[in-house]
Amino acid sequence: MNAFLPPDTHAISASALLAHYNKTAQLEAADLHPVLTAARLLGETNDAVLVAAAAALRATRMGSICTAINTLPDEFDQLPPAAELISALQASPLVSCDAQESANQRPFRLDGTLLYAQRFWLDQESVRSVLLTRRAAPPPVVDEALLARAVVEVFGESNSAANLDAKTAVINAVRSWTSVIAGGPGTGKTAIVGKLLQVLAMLTERELSVALAAPTGKAAGRLQTMVSGIEPPDDFSVHPQETLHDSHLPQQQRSITQRFPKLHITTGTLHRILGSRGLGHGFRHNSVDPLPYDLLVVDEMSMVSLPLTAALLCALPASTRLVLLGDPDQLASVEAGAVLADIVDSGLSASSSSSRPLVTQLSHVWRYGGAIATLATAIKTGDADLAIATLRSAAPEVQFIEIDAALAATATHNSRHYAALAPLFDTVTAQCRVLFAAASQGDAITATAALDQHRLLTAHRDGSSGVSSWQRRLENHLKATIPGYGSAGLWHLASPILVTSNVADLGIYNGDQGVVIATANGYQVAFSTGDGIRLIPPAALPKIQSAQALTIHKAQGSQFDEVSIVLYEDSRLLTRQLLYTAVTRARHKVRLIGTTSALRRAINTVALRASGLATRLRGA
Repeated sequence: MNAFLPPDTHAISASALLAHYNKTAQLEAADLHPVLTAARLLGETNDAVLVAAAAALRATRMGSICTAINTLPDEFDQLPPAAELISALQASPLVSCDAQESANQRPFRLDGTLLYAQRFWLDQESVRSVLLTRRAAPPPVVDEALLARAVVEVFGESNSAANLDAKTAVINAVRSWTSVIAGGPGTGKTAIVGKLLQVLAMLTERELSVALAAPTGKAAGRLQTMVSGIEPPDDFSVHPQETLHDSHLPQQQRSITQRFPKLHITTGTLHRILGSRGLGHGFRHNSVDPLPYDLLVVDEMSMVSLPLTAALLCALPASTRLVLLGDPDQLASVEAGAVLADIVDSGLSASSSSSRPLVTQLSHVWRYGGAIATLATAIKTGDADLAIATLRSAAPEVQFIEIDAALAATATHNSRHYAALAPLFDTVTAQCRVLFAAASQGDAITATAALDQHRLLTAHRDGSSGVSSWQRRLENHLKATIPGYGSAGLWHLASPILVTSNVADLGIYNGDQGVVIATANGYQVAFSTGDGIRLIPPAALPKIQSAQALTIHKAQGSQFDEVSIVLYEDSRLLTRQLLYTAVTRARHKVRLIGTTSALRRAINTVALRASGLATRLRGA
């Protein structure tokens, strides 16, 4: 047994060089075995080529879609110089270097100095080709006078900076086959979609088929709320779509579909819209059977992987307007690719015949302000000193519970640590009292609303600072503090629930969050969806887990009144994007728990995903 990796991660049949990099954990068995199989089938014996190919597979596992050959000799000390390595790759039977159809049968593709697994290169080129084809097409025919009147009617006469940005986003979407609305959380992206639907309805007499899609059920539910609930407020000085469910908004307002019956709107996850046939079996809609919509809006585009984007664009008719919403500074997809960031970085114009930008950037934040906004900006721009100063400023919107490194290392059993965490436990207890009282009375509306009051976020699933550890601590604290809490098994009354798989026939999707309440039919999990409260027995949900604490990845796309974020020294996954995403989940308060060194390291660590898409788009 070696000291670096457990035995089940060894690549048994690897050569001495490959085994060396495997044992030092630079390459895993999952990277090596496919390459070794392909090498045997195609007759490749050059170890340097095999290391590079394995590095390309490792890159996809880590979120990139390719690996840069120029950097590999610095990482793998026994590889030849980059120029020699590129020559070996060009001569390899594993690698194609041209656009000939027969070359697509090879498992890897060398494009300049970037090495791809072939399928990711094909997905990249598919996305590039569709975007550039749509950009080169004559733009949609628009009655400009009617458009101007519709924009005034929908937005009013206000010329505030935020209103002008929103108007620009809608006008660009109307005039273009493809447009991007980029902005951080709470900048009103979803509200702008409501405005866009109204304007489009005013521009035509015919019926319009619209699809509003998102990568998660939670985000799709927000779109559904916008359609079937209260329409976005006309005055952007009011909090936009993020709080359309709040009781203080005027309930007499009619929904968009009531005002414009010509709009036929479908909402759902991207997989549902595309007609997923199950893992590995593709989608119903493709180039042969395209999507039947006049407008397709995709929210939370930063979370959409390259392969899913390729499938989506392949199924998109040339006559369908496409609007992408998202924040390029947030976490990218869990799978490979950073398509939204690549599109934004490309600097493309909306049309080859126009200088209008493809991307409209929103800057005004409606969800939060003050110290949270300052903190989020400091993280996004890499200013660790400003972030720490803001957290220590005593502003009511932020709190920094500073834990020294030695205390953090013994967090599971150190009484001083628990004393320092009193503000966190007080917040969790207050939230649970509301949850438990509402759940006991079967009050699903109050219980699901209380669920969004606070959430603890961590970088890890496991470990002393991970979700599993914190869930045990919080549950034990609540059981000791609130009489009757946790007395009825695993999914007890007031348990917060996270769904981890799609249950389409029940209208529940991966990422949805609910709470266990008492009903006349026994315990049910209450979910707040776009079309109201849904009650489902826990046994009908095949994959659920406690949501007392969440990983930051799982929290993406959600908003909470208050978030607490754990930043211990062992949180090696922390990056600037991860921390920014965590902080911007909060509406009213952010609490950071951890060390200043961990905070600095997170802010100074930028997660870079290797990709050639932005460069390929820019070269058009």
